[in-house]
Amino acid sequence: MNRNPKEKEVSMAESAYRKIKEEILRNRFPSGEFISINELSQVLDGMGRTPVREAVQRLHDERLLTVVPRKGIIIPEFDIKKMMDQLELRHILERYSCVKASNNLSESLLGELSDILDEMGTTENISSYRLSKLNVAFHLKIAGACNNKELFDILGKIYDHHVRIYTYFFTDTKRFDVSQQEHKKILEALRSADKDAIEAAVDSHFESTRSLLLSSILE
Repeated sequence: MNRNPKEKEVSMAESAYRKIKEEILRNRFPSGEFISINELSQVLDGMGRTPVREAVQRLHDERLLTVVPRKGIIIPEFDIKKMMDQLELRHILERYSCVKASNNLSESLLGELSDILDEMGTTENISSYRLSKLNVAFHLKIAGACNNKELFDILGKIYDHHVRIYTYFFTDTKRFDVSQQEHKKILEALRSADKDAIEAAVDSHFESTRSLLLSSILE
């Protein structure tokens, strides 16, 4: 069955959104420089302006880019204060979600989390972007077990920004091994359903990430 024009337009807008978003998170657009709708259309193999505009508005609402009237689109430059504020909020929400979800984690879900950690360990073939996406997948599975859509959506938006940040700043593969070990400790604590152990594991991961991010920024 052929889709009607409206369905096709929605599908194209969704496709544009996903492709532009991935380019932003991979840091393939220079931050602090203006980009036009026409330039974005070219990146999307000549996709029409309407779906691109719709995608741009959605990404503007998510603060992954900024639309400046009569000038164009700009990818925000990295702001240390904002990054630290987001990381602090993420820590609070992850701490809460891990504790809350610990009583709702099935063996199947725990197995999925373990599989993610196994892939994290393949440092020879993994990029900082892929590691960041695995990190997000791990924590979103936990957040999903809380049965709280608002929590899930807020964390998802924070994670988008952190994928971009980590992809840019975390290029040392030694960090990949450390990250896997930190997540393993979180998983072990989740299996035990021990609130104190869960909070300690999440806190340790936060402090390590915060310290490394600051040192990477200031290098």
